[in-house]
Amino acid sequence: MGDTTTTAGARRPGVTVVVPSWHRPEGLGRALDGLARQSPTPPAWDVVVVASAGDPGVAPVVEAARRRLPVAVAVVSEPRSGASAARNRGLRESAAVVAFLDDDCRPEPTWLDRITAPVLEGVCAGAGGRVVADPAVDRPRWLGDALLAYLAEYDRGPDESTLDGGDFVLTANAAFDTAVLDAVGGFDVELGPDAGRPLVDDDVDLCRRVMATGAVIRYVPGAVVVHDLPATRLSPAYLLRRMYAQGRSDWTLDRKSGGPRRPPASARAALSRLGAELPGLLGQGPWHPSVALHAAGAVARAAGYTRQSLAARPGRVTRR
Repeated sequence: MGDTTTTAGARRPGVTVVVPSWHRPEGLGRALDGLARQSPTPPAWDVVVVASAGDPGVAPVVEAARRRLPVAVAVVSEPRSGASAARNRGLRESAAVVAFLDDDCRPEPTWLDRITAPVLEGVCAGAGGRVVADPAVDRPRWLGDALLAYLAEYDRGPDESTLDGGDFVLTANAAFDTAVLDAVGGFDVELGPDAGRPLVDDDVDLCRRVMATGAVIRYVPGAVVVHDLPATRLSPAYLLRRMYAQGRSDWTLDRKSGGPRRPPASARAALSRLGAELPGLLGQGPWHPSVALHAAGAVARAAGYTRQSLAARPGRVTRR
């Protein structure tokens, strides 16, 4: 496992919203504007913005937003790159409950109250809400609903529920009891987006380790954030790269859970998954652009899975 060190100890009461940020000044500004419009709010809360890899562009954006925010806002710098390292840095600064929000997400006005309420009330140790791809952006016809998950959309339906052991929440929109995250070591920096290493599954890994302790995570559909949908992501080439990276991430996650380590076994596992997925996709009609892209992406995901097993050094999870 990678470095998951966090600082445990007595936490001040209340809620801290942690916003990791790296080279997204406009998105960060919108996220902070959304926080300024929260109502109702927990009785005591503050905001910590983490400048990932020491991004110097974070502080001016936060300074401009201070007068709009009704609570204290701190900027802390994390010298290491990567979303997981930034979230761990924010976690070390947090109150008894931490709420995570990404710098490309705009929270709805009731978001903070709804995402933190079940944790503050002791109903669960963690909660996650819906992440909606920006509905104001026109979507190309090849972008089917099934592909939106690769653009960070997350929706488990209209009803609140308790997650089972195979599910997860996105930490673009989540809240946790910080004591629980301290106990499991926070985020694993071997997973999650990093400069030049577009891995994911950091959310999946964290939720698995939290639920392995017996702690409960709830899905709270009323807690909504709107995720940016930039033009740079609205291309088939981006989606194929994203699905290839998903395959790489899947292998890294499986490797942690005792899955296939050597390339032959990994290739068999990837082909088995592909064989289970492709017939259903092709049965929908490969002449449909969204289906054809999804099928091509399934192949890219299998290739990424196999590639990651080849790139890994024996005895450890790769960071490449």
